[in-house]
Amino acid sequence: MTKGLRLWNNDAKAASADPSPVLSNALQQLVGGMKCISLSARPPGVDDLFVSAFANAMAGNDSLTSLLLDRNGLGDDAAVAIAAAIQSNHSLKSLDLDFNKIGDVGMCGIAEALRVNNTLHQLEMHDNRVGSRGAVQLSHALRVNSSLRTLSLHGNPLGKDGAGALADALMANCTLRILSLHSCCVDNSAASRLGTALRINTESALHEFSLGQNMIGDIGAVQMAEMLRSNSMLQELQLEANRIGDAGALQLAS
Repeated sequence: MTKGLRLWNNDAKAASADPSPVLSNALQQLVGGMKCISLSARPPGVDDLFVSAFANAMAGNDSLTSLLLDRNGLGDDAAVAIAAAIQSNHSLKSLDLDFNKIGDVGMCGIAEALRVNNTLHQLEMHDNRVGSRGAVQLSHALRVNSSLRTLSLHGNPLGKDGAGALADALMANCTLRILSLHSCCVDNSAASRLGTALRINTESALHEFSLGQNMIGDIGAVQMAEMLRSNSMLQELQLEANRIGDAGALQLAS
């Protein structure tokens, strides 16, 4: 039996404005029993209608563990559909939504799913359009979610409020191991909150944290340095391409 399916760089498309009955049924038959499905990088795109139909098909699937939907120009509608499927899917462990056009509405849907899903381990959302509102809802979800291990928000415009909200989540989360906030418009105030969270939460499992290419200066670096003196779990902290000067660098090195 086929365990994997790759359809990247093809022309699959929903045939009508209503993706539900025929296409969803066909996809359900197609994906049944498969463990890994890649629908990556299909110009001009596996569109939101197709993904909505696919989501209907995967909702009750008990074998799919990995789904790649990166580089498809997907928007909020697709993300909300996938989120709804995740709430009733108990096998998916890895979801790749990198390089799409998912904004706050889609992220809010995914956050709602993460409140109840206990099987997803990896969520990749590199270079989407998630802002502070989506990050706030994600923060609420991360406080109660105990399954997610890897989260990448690289290249999303979270800003200080969004990154600060995630700091609140890190104060309580004890299971996330890898987090990327690279190029997320994180400033000194947000970096300080993140550092404080990882200093106070002595049960944090985070061991890899990317904060490269942000707006962190000496003030944020000092808070990170203070955190590193007491946090024994964090093994890798990436702060390249920020605004850290001699004073911050000296504290980090000491």
